[in-house]
Amino acid sequence: MTRVDLHCHSSASAVAGLAVQGTLGLPECATPPEEVHALAKRRGMDFVTITDHDTIDGVLAIADRPNVFVSEELTAAFRGEPQRVHVLCLGITRFCSRTDTFGQVVLEAQASGLPVVAVGEGGPAELIADGRSGLLCPARPEPLAAAVAGLAGSRAMRERLARGGLAAVRERTWDTALGRLAAGWHAALARHAAGAERRTA
Repeated sequence: MTRVDLHCHSSASAVAGLAVQGTLGLPECATPPEEVHALAKRRGMDFVTITDHDTIDGVLAIADRPNVFVSEELTAAFRGEPQRVHVLCLGITRFCSRTDTFGQVVLEAQASGLPVVAVGEGGPAELIADGRSGLLCPARPEPLAAAVAGLAGSRAMRERLARGGLAAVRERTWDTALGRLAAGWHAALARHAAGAERRTA
């Protein structure tokens, strides 16, 4: 049986949810992310995540470690209702690189059935059909954060983008990829041969 604690905080949860803690200026949790990870592994967890309040800063501090996935506990409200609620958003995939030439992590996320938010530059811009197989954003924190928050608040959007991403990645087989590469080389060689003929004519 796989073990993971899906609801734990770190020192990145700086704003307390309880009135007493807030009055005293105490954080929700004082444990650094690295200690949260160490404690989870000592207790036999196969996977580790941190669900801090309205931030992924804590889990990003350990995101480079094996079997860690990005999550968050978002504060949400229903229109007309005075009481706010906390929603766990598990398995968030974001791709913020502006220089990636291909975007293997994009394909891996799509193949895993996860909706993807990526910077609309480089390889990801070619791999993602914006609004159909993922979301493309400008390389600025505000639109990226807004896109992630929008996904977290809409199950229908998450499911639609996950289906679109999975359908898109299924078309990227080795045969298809190598076929496109071969076609590109053939076209380049044909253009080179035509140019050589014109030069010798």
